[in-house]
Amino acid sequence: MAARHGWWCNSKTYPLICKYCGSKIFHMSCDCGSSVLFDELGWPWPRHQCAETASRSTLSRLGQEDLHNSILGRIDEIAADAIARLIDRGIDREYGAAIQKAANTEKRPRKQSSWIAKQDPYHDARTAERGIVMELIREADIFKKANIDAGSLGMALLGEFARERLAQITIHTGALAENEMDNCSFTFFVAANVVRELNLTKGSLVTVELRGIVASSRFPVWVCDQLIKLV
Repeated sequence: MAARHGWWCNSKTYPLICKYCGSKIFHMSCDCGSSVLFDELGWPWPRHQCAETASRSTLSRLGQEDLHNSILGRIDEIAADAIARLIDRGIDREYGAAIQKAANTEKRPRKQSSWIAKQDPYHDARTAERGIVMELIREADIFKKANIDAGSLGMALLGEFARERLAQITIHTGALAENEMDNCSFTFFVAANVVRELNLTKGSLVTVELRGIVASSRFPVWVCDQLIKLV
């Protein structure tokens, strides 16, 4: 059985904290549509199945882990071992080893976080990113951030973002097993009702579509046209 998931399908793994039980877990997803929570990385790739996540789980498409999730508690150890091997063979060994190594490195506290590159917008810049919510301000003032006055041309440039309540979010995009140079920070504004409807919290994994607006020459801002909560 050839590995189905690895670098070629843009697999990404993020360390997270389960919002239900508080355990440290790992979320792996890729362009194939896979979305899996693991307690640990590597053999036997144990799925995270606390009471709350199990009750909310849906079938994903990473190897045979949907089968593993549904019947593991009702089969003997030999059968469970066989299913775990199917999952293991579905993940490229080189990718699996790389994310394990990166996870072990993450356990050692860093002396500084200067390796996270802050990405500043420019007018009409556009980017799609996936990352972890590191900061969430539920009521934010875009006029103060963009340094503009009500009724000014800058307000017109902000369009709908000048007319609704906004939240401010900062995400970090670096996943395990990726070059540290790819670990970037984006701070952006998004409609506050979107944050509320998604029940977004610090530590959530999201995908965003961002657009840069320069309402005043010295204070460009990112605004979010689409936000999807993954975990």
